[in-house]
Amino acid sequence: MPAPFPQRARLARLSRPIGLGSVTLLGIALLVLAQLTDLVTFALAVHAYGAGPEIGPLGRAYELGGFPAVAAAKLVGVALMLVLIAGWARRTGGGRWLVLAAAWTGVFGAATNAWAFIRFG
Repeated sequence: MPAPFPQRARLARLSRPIGLGSVTLLGIALLVLAQLTDLVTFALAVHAYGAGPEIGPLGRAYELGGFPAVAAAKLVGVALMLVLIAGWARRTGGGRWLVLAAAWTGVFGAATNAWAFIRFG
């Protein structure tokens, strides 16, 4: 007989530490999704208003190499975050807060990009 709530079992598997301290697969997925959302909202904002409102290093990367440079920089940044989090988690047994902080940077970036739409739109 199947389990009465298979979704709970799937979520429990995703919420289990993955051998990197307290880091979970769900946390890693959240980090990647937040950073991807930041990249997509950046692309939309730059397409609509140009790189002028973007004052961060991604704006400079866009001016130098266009969107491929920004995507490459974001990919390298996310990979570096994951490597640093994995190293910290293996060393200390922690890491959940680092994952949340790294995800928060993506959420913050996406929110500021959305604010640019509202402000300049």
